Amino acid sequence: MGVQGRVRWLPMIVLGGALCKAEASHDLENGFTFAPVLNWSFGGTQVEFSYGMNIAYWNFQNETPWSINLGIETSKAHGLLSYSEVQTGLVLAGSSAGVVYSQAKGFGVQGSVWGNVFLGAQLRYRYLDGSRFVPGTYFVIPAVKGSNNWN
Repeated sequence: MGVQGRVRWLPMIVLGGALCKAEASHDLENGFTFAPVLNWSFGGTQVEFSYGMNIAYWNFQNETPWSINLGIETSKAHGLLSYSEVQTGLVLAGSSAGVVYSQAKGFGVQGSVWGNVFLGAQLRYRYLDGSRFVPGTYFVIPAVKGSNNWN
């Protein structure tokens, strides 16, 4: 089965996050989040850890908040990975889907569901050089104007 067949589930992840809209988000202004990332990857031929950094721009001015992020990660198996995803969901939980690139392995796709306050957890499925289930954790530093209205 090719990449197309393996990523049919990505629209479902994004749709699931879109259905989790937050009415409180209308009180927030647009802004950025920064997140150091630590992932524990399994599901391929080996278990590995990777670490990196993620930055996301959030737009809270719509009925359903949306975001685009850029990230980099490094690991022994894949070397340096870079990715970009579109996201949607609540301030505290959501989903994302996008592309991932490795100089050693080429292009792939990934999708995630995540939850956080400042410390977060994610469940990511990545198809790069094979299918991988990638649970992970991260620490988020919000830089969002009006973030005191998150309650």
